[in-house]
Amino acid sequence: MSPSKQDRKKKKAARKTHNRRNVNAAANASEDTMNEQLYIRVKFKMIFIAVFSITVLCLLLNVTIALIVPDSGDSLRSLEDTLNSGFKIGLGAIVGLMGGKAT
Repeated sequence: MSPSKQDRKKKKAARKTHNRRNVNAAANASEDTMNEQLYIRVKFKMIFIAVFSITVLCLLLNVTIALIVPDSGDSLRSLEDTLNSGFKIGLGAIVGLMGGKAT
C-alpha cells in the first residue's frame, strides 16, 4: 500500500473515534441534564397537588351550582363569585409554581 492510502485510512479511523467520543459526551451531558430536569422535591409535589385539587374543586362546584340552580339569589351569586375567584387564583398559582420550577 502506498503511504497516501495508509494516511487516509489512519485519518478516517481517527475521525470515527473522534465522532464516537463526541456522541458519547453528548449522550452523557443530555443524561445529566435530564436527571436535573426530572428531580422534583416531595414538598413541591404536595403543594402542587393541593393547589391543583382546590382549583379543580372550585371549578367543579362553580359549574355544578350554575347548572343545577336556575335562579340564584344573592347568597348563591356570592358563592359563585367566591368559587370563581378561587379558580382564578388557583390557576395563577399553578402557572406561578410551574414557572418558578422551570427557572
